[in-house]
Order: sequence, then C-alpha cells, then structure tokens
Amino acid sequence: MKKIHYHWADTLTWVKKVIDSCETQPQIKSAYKLISLYEKQLYEEMYHDLNLYTNISRELYLHWQVKQDKIFFGHRHNENG
Repeated sequence: MKKIHYHWADTLTWVKKVIDSCETQPQIKSAYKLISLYEKQLYEEMYHDLNLYTNISRELYLHWQVKQDKIFFGHRHNENG
C-alpha cells in the first residue's frame, strides 16, 4: 500500500478551517487538542528547521486564540443582551 504524504501547509490550512468552523466551547477545546497533535507530527517532520516550526505553531495558536475569544466573548455578549 502506498503511503500518502501530506504537505505541512495543506494540513495547516485544514486545521485553520477546523478552528474557523468552531461555534462552541467544547468544539474550540477539541480544536486545541487537534493543534497539539498537529504540532507533534510537525515537529517530527521539521526538527531540522525549528524556526519554521515555531512560526507555524505560533500562527496556529494565535488563530485559535482569536476564535476562542470570539466564541467566549460573543456568547457572553449575547447573554447580556
């Protein structure tokens, strides 16, 4: 069976789409776990280029944080009317 190799940028794009699709706290928490799993895989592939690895990791966590804030503060704002 032929092994399929995914380019890190394709997976990065997909993870961002997953984050963007989150609408609830449980979903965004699951997205955080997905980021952690992606980081582990990415590290194995990019241990030779830690600067790129670090930049990708920071980009994902920032993307996640922005979405988490929108979910958390958006729901609080809607509850307070």
